Amino acid sequence: MGTPSDKLNFPGDFIMDFAFIVNHKGESIDVSASVVDMSLYESIDRPFVTGEFTLIDSDGLVKTNELNLGQELFILRIRTPTMPEETENVVDSGEIAFRIVNVKQDIISTNVRTLVYSFTTKEFVKDKQVRVSKSYTAAYSDMVLDVLNAKLKTDKSVIVEPTRATYKHTITDQHPMEFISTIQRKCHSLDRNNVGYLFYERLDNQFHFRSYGSLIANAKTADDEVRTYTLNKSGSRGGMSNQERLLNILKLTPMPHHNQIVNLNEGYYGSRLGAFDLYTKTYAETTYNHFDAYKNTPHLNYSDEGEPTDVMPHARTPDREGNTLADYPDYLQMNTIHTTADAETLTYPDRTILQERSQSLNWRQNRIQIEVYGASGIHAGEILRIVVPSINEDKSQLIPDVEPQLSGTYIIEAIQHRINMSPNKQHRMLFTCVRDSQEITLSIGENSNEAATTYRKEDITLTPSNKI
Repeated sequence: MGTPSDKLNFPGDFIMDFAFIVNHKGESIDVSASVVDMSLYESIDRPFVTGEFTLIDSDGLVKTNELNLGQELFILRIRTPTMPEETENVVDSGEIAFRIVNVKQDIISTNVRTLVYSFTTKEFVKDKQVRVSKSYTAAYSDMVLDVLNAKLKTDKSVIVEPTRATYKHTITDQHPMEFISTIQRKCHSLDRNNVGYLFYERLDNQFHFRSYGSLIANAKTADDEVRTYTLNKSGSRGGMSNQERLLNILKLTPMPHHNQIVNLNEGYYGSRLGAFDLYTKTYAETTYNHFDAYKNTPHLNYSDEGEPTDVMPHARTPDREGNTLADYPDYLQMNTIHTTADAETLTYPDRTILQERSQSLNWRQNRIQIEVYGASGIHAGEILRIVVPSINEDKSQLIPDVEPQLSGTYIIEAIQHRINMSPNKQHRMLFTCVRDSQEITLSIGENSNEAATTYRKEDITLTPSNKI
């Protein structure tokens, strides 16, 4: 793989060992000298890896070798040069070639044309080619494994977190990903009080079917192995080593969050589910309270007292009746039909769907994007730490202050690798990061409910400027 000369001279360095397009005749054509830029994308919210690259053809390479049909294969190997203390990280399609699914062509002149190739993995194409019709009485995780092996026939590693209980489920003429998408929200982890599963593919040829709780568990065991990225103030980057610059945040963008209207409509704080049992002919309701469930699920961050920290403490502020936002389950009303005819199986885990909706929204209350120098061995679903110095940092302190609403531990939701061959050869990454909790508990104040309980309509005098 690497050689003694493969050193990291500058942050963002990379080595492209090869880039081949295999045409419909099975011929391999080396295009490494013609590729000018490339993007690779993986996300815990998407089942398949995708990417694209731009090729400039001035030698008739495309026409001669028939490389513009959109049915070609793409074989790639990119790696980050090693530092002395690091192991080598590689993006390697190897024997598992990417599938080119689209080609956009632009003729610049009579002798030069630009082509943009979009590619994905073979499982994406296979998913469109096959359908599943089958009845199961099994754990959801076992159903997923069966479909991946029997229908997608993947030869990649599949990491599956076992799900709780046995369910009856009938698939009728669905594509594999349609089926997996259907059951993801119903899954309940075996050893964690966590609901809702993720299904995604990584660039290291792995599929993952797991809960957020399992990603959190990885964070708890990683400890010192977690990468820490720091936003350094302007002018403070001088004198950094290459390793330090690799962990420097080039750009940080907080993303929209805490939309209370969306949260209310989607049942983030509270919701209600009505279920009709076909076997007993009975109707029952289940209510969901975000704060009650929050205490009993795993989180990225906890207070010194061992309590999970909350990203939305204001939602706990009581109103004039002494209720919080979570005490009103009628924000969202859902209904379902199920059966308890077989005591050993269920067709629908009633409460799970309510908790999953809330939990999924909770993960998106704190999202952030950072741009950093590239490294080919980092993947979606992994843990990182972000350090943002406080605007009012006290330089006399041995431990600098940080911005609590931005700094802390995150899960990488998505990664976009941006690889530029010309004019400045460089690899950068754009991370979208999420978290369900903060490292400190934000205070809502000792007298936060006082105004609500003493508020009186007569205390406001309407004037022409504030009449509605």
